[in-house]
Amino acid sequence: MPIADISALLKELPAEHFDLPHVSELRTHAFKVPLPGPVIDKLNPAVETHHLHVRIACIGDSITACGYPKYLQELFDRAEIKVQVRNFGVCGATAQRFADQPYWDERRLEEARQWRPHFVVSTLGSNDAKEGNWDRKSFVKDYADLGVEFLERLAPRPEVFFVTPPPVYQDGAFDISQEIANGELSKAVEEAAVAAARRLNDPIEAQAKRARQSVPAELLVRTGVIDAFTMLGGDKLRRRNYIDEDGVHLNERGTKLLATTVFADVRRVVSRCLRRMADAASVVPEDPLGL
Repeated sequence: MPIADISALLKELPAEHFDLPHVSELRTHAFKVPLPGPVIDKLNPAVETHHLHVRIACIGDSITACGYPKYLQELFDRAEIKVQVRNFGVCGATAQRFADQPYWDERRLEEARQWRPHFVVSTLGSNDAKEGNWDRKSFVKDYADLGVEFLERLAPRPEVFFVTPPPVYQDGAFDISQEIANGELSKAVEEAAVAAARRLNDPIEAQAKRARQSVPAELLVRTGVIDAFTMLGGDKLRRRNYIDEDGVHLNERGTKLLATTVFADVRRVVSRCLRRMADAASVVPEDPLGL
């Protein structure tokens, strides 16, 4: 039976006629398989998980600042997934340190780090594609460094998603080169995502290899790439009606599509994170008073 049906059935059972066993005694069938976690949480009064929320920090340029995090929050709320989304976008920001407006110099970066997010979604890159800013090698290095700024945190250690920026529909708009934005930029973002993870994982894996041991998954950092570039038209510019008249920014329809794209990519890992948090909260220490 699906979890939703089980939950609905339990709500309909009148308490005065049914004496349910303790959650630890419940099994799904004769093979003694435990009930799914979401059902256990609903049944077990000793485990309070209503206060647990996953924090998602959205960093980036005007693509972020103009509002997709608001729609992303609405999608999580509609799915009843306990998430807090915050917008740390800065219009005009770049990933490169020595460009015209580095995100590195913005107060919002430190605010995002201090918020201690579980996940980071970054949409930088469009302003780096200006003729006067673009240096692919520097972009990959600096963007990877920015990811490491979050990945090296341990409590919690976040997962960072690099979003490939939407295509530019008008060459030269806001001084952005259409050739760079629709050609090199997406691959450079992917390279930065890989480089950020390798920066921290390679030393750990090398040490484990010398010791002939495997590396526990929880010790490795994780990055991902969300392909908004293709979703919003790609180099063929197939979705002009999702882009504002200026040829760069998203209109409301495009902003909602970006939020849906991010939601589809992160929903599963966010749900797993909540599950781990709930499991950790349900563990009672042998000596809770520390005696």
